[in-house]
Amino acid sequence: MDASRTLWLIDDDSLIRVLASKQCAKMGYEMQAFESGRDAIDALQNAEPLLIVIDKEMPAMGGLETGEAVRTKGFQGPMILWTASPNQEVTATALDTGFDRVLSKAVSLKDILAELGLVA
Repeated sequence: MDASRTLWLIDDDSLIRVLASKQCAKMGYEMQAFESGRDAIDALQNAEPLLIVIDKEMPAMGGLETGEAVRTKGFQGPMILWTASPNQEVTATALDTGFDRVLSKAVSLKDILAELGLVA
């Protein structure tokens, strides 16, 4: 996998992981999808993705905790918290934790990439 074209999605919903992977492939990106934050954190030892998108609500290790651990492991790239219910409190906490943005799950991956200037 070419790290400069690899996006990571951490989400416990398998349908979202499948749909996001297909959408990324159509845009010329590879996606590595993880069911849990722990799996992604373990994989960071061997990879450096272009971008990490993390679901806020996951069992065992939530998105905020996962994001904090990702930053602690040294990841410096863009990191987005993806949530079904964004609000000012969640946004403030996420930004304090090391996320670059908080976006609604109503926003597609294509829109996320466009906002970051990765696609037109």
